[in-house]
Amino acid sequence: MMVQESELKSHLVEAYRKTLAYSCAVEGGCRSSKRTDILNREFASFLFRSFKNSEDWSVIYEERIKCARATLENPNKTFSIDVIFTNKKTGRNVYVLLKSIESSYNKNKENFANCTVGEVERIYGHSEKHGDSLREERKNDVTLFFTLLPRECPVGTKAERTKYTKPSIKTMRLINENVHQVCAIVDCENGLSKKNLLNSLTGCLVNLDEVNHQFEEFFNNVESVL
Repeated sequence: MMVQESELKSHLVEAYRKTLAYSCAVEGGCRSSKRTDILNREFASFLFRSFKNSEDWSVIYEERIKCARATLENPNKTFSIDVIFTNKKTGRNVYVLLKSIESSYNKNKENFANCTVGEVERIYGHSEKHGDSLREERKNDVTLFFTLLPRECPVGTKAERTKYTKPSIKTMRLINENVHQVCAIVDCENGLSKKNLLNSLTGCLVNLDEVNHQFEEFFNNVESVL
């Protein structure tokens, strides 16, 4: 692992706090592109500090790449990636797809999990237009799905303990072996509303050991062919 557990915890909780603070301060902020920009840049900064040789990496945000669902009728179909790191020496890409959940997670959790599987397929799948060329071109690239999730979050006028649902990593690695998923569960004392959630963040991660282990696996993979 490239960062200490205390730094890992503080960086990720701070990323969550900043995006949540924007949502609370700005009407409709949870749907704002500025909130997305905050999340993307906070997490990219965390990864940059964690890479062994950060100067070897370039980064771009909200980049559209060729999509495996392109067809002969729609040959130019693309798929937007939140953050893409590219190693300047090897050309290896790291695709990062981010979510920061602030409310109503449980009723949408299966859709979130389904989207994760679909996004792997859009990056690495067989294509009517591209055949297996995208799978071949990207076979050594790495994909990280990262989610920030509060221990409990508002659902209407209630607070509900979140129940994280994830697709099988083994299933996704049948499509590409370099797929990783990490969910950092942010501790809080009151998830009755977004403002209560923001004000009650404890600064801790509920599943710190699991997150640390998953990031260690991710960074080892990223650096394995450099």
